[in-house]
Amino acid sequence: MSAPRDGQCFTNARPAGGSPTAAPPGGHSGQHGVRGTVTSVGANTVAVTPAGGGTPTNVGISDATTYAKRAPAGAEAISQGKCVTAGGTKDGSGTLQADVIALRPADNGSCPSMRH
Repeated sequence: MSAPRDGQCFTNARPAGGSPTAAPPGGHSGQHGVRGTVTSVGANTVAVTPAGGGTPTNVGISDATTYAKRAPAGAEAISQGKCVTAGGTKDGSGTLQADVIALRPADNGSCPSMRH
């Protein structure tokens, strides 16, 4: 989950080649995801209206659900050895021009799934 920017949820925050509602990188076949705005919160369910509108999707949560808190950061937060997921548009030379970058520390020198 992340806070909206200028009152808007990120509709273009996706890994290269991904779709706005695709499962996060590292997903497994048969898994799906949703990106949008929380429209209601229940004891074990969160309703999310997809980016761009549409019918809300119920997202079940349990004791096994993990959460990530995101906070604004600058380029100084990027350093060698961190795990990264970047989303944006590739330019003519093939360089990804990032709209959003997600960072997390490596786990014993490797980057496990960025799903959490």
